[in-house]
Amino acid sequence: MYPKKIKVKFGDQDEAYLVQLAEDTYCCPVCGSDEVDLPYANNGSASFEVCPECGVEYGFDDQIYSSDVEAGLTHEIKWKQLRSKWLAGKELTPALCDQLGKIGVCIKT
Repeated sequence: MYPKKIKVKFGDQDEAYLVQLAEDTYCCPVCGSDEVDLPYANNGSASFEVCPECGVEYGFDDQIYSSDVEAGLTHEIKWKQLRSKWLAGKELTPALCDQLGKIGVCIKT
């Protein structure tokens, strides 16, 4: 049954969830676009696909280094940081709020 959350483990100290909308349709964890294939495999391997909406390249723009993990940075936090940059200066339209709602982001205008 869709949508569903897919757990992804990035090593021993970091895990996050992706939203799957259909068999081959996933939401970008940064912007909520539903125009992406699987950004990450369950084992944390990146697809290096680029989201057509926000331009994030999975495994590159959201890469987490060991020093980041030691400092407490996770993929969820990195995706929030990238989302903030992407949203800067954007008008929060109902369509954009619906798109972000797919990944559980609620923005009050």
